[in-house]
Amino acid sequence: MIKHPMAERLAEYVPPGAVAETFVYGSLAIGVLESVRRRSKNPIVTVGTGFAFGTVGAVLNTVINHRSGAHHSPRLKDWVHKSGRIAQSFLTGIDVPTTVPEHKIHHAHTDQQLDPHSPVNEGRVGVGVHLIELIKTYDEEHHDAVVRHQDVRSHPMWSDNKMYTALGIAGTHFFAGKALGLPLSHRLISAGLHISTIYIQDATFTADSHADGHTQDVPLTPLTNIIPGGEGDHLHHHKHPLDPRHSKFDSGHVAIRALEMMGLANPHPTDPAWAA
Repeated sequence: MIKHPMAERLAEYVPPGAVAETFVYGSLAIGVLESVRRRSKNPIVTVGTGFAFGTVGAVLNTVINHRSGAHHSPRLKDWVHKSGRIAQSFLTGIDVPTTVPEHKIHHAHTDQQLDPHSPVNEGRVGVGVHLIELIKTYDEEHHDAVVRHQDVRSHPMWSDNKMYTALGIAGTHFFAGKALGLPLSHRLISAGLHISTIYIQDATFTADSHADGHTQDVPLTPLTNIIPGGEGDHLHHHKHPLDPRHSKFDSGHVAIRALEMMGLANPHPTDPAWAA
């Protein structure tokens, strides 16, 4: 059900990825200009801090929830997966027990009636703005199907609580900003950029990559692809869901390779069962 008909009409003229590009480069430009105008490093440090922690949250989201949680590619050590879930909950607020099984359903019914978050059914703006609401509604309406796609690694944990997320993000930017000498107002801005990065990640790779009812790549510059976790080449991911590398400039894959080098992750054997 499309909730924003006028916005959906306007969205037809907005290229996929345009919002993400504007957000990233617009924020950086403002930070640089304000630093020059005020003759202070604080504005650009504020923007950098927001994007740095936002990138960490986005990478945790794509590695823990998407690549490892939904596709088991890679296979993480159990304690790594559990601690990663706690960390990503603090930094993203993503609800693992619902999003992981619903992503499996998304691959099984891409852009069809049973797709939990298809722009074909809900509109591009509807998916981008109401993604969390759509996921919760789908869980209520198709609970049995969601449960069938769950495994032990997507079961609820104490960390799946929005209060912890608020405290985690607020605490992170309060203490990081204090260490960097940022005033309180700048710490609030960096926290806002952090939250916006996660939001842009979900909206860009969920709505834009299926904008016209077909899976497509989102044309992003390297920097804009790296910051939200490196999932720009979405067409490749749907063709090869077990490939842990999703794009050329893939910050999520860099994290996976680091975990593999430390013996904390293993590649998933080619198993067609996980492609759905």
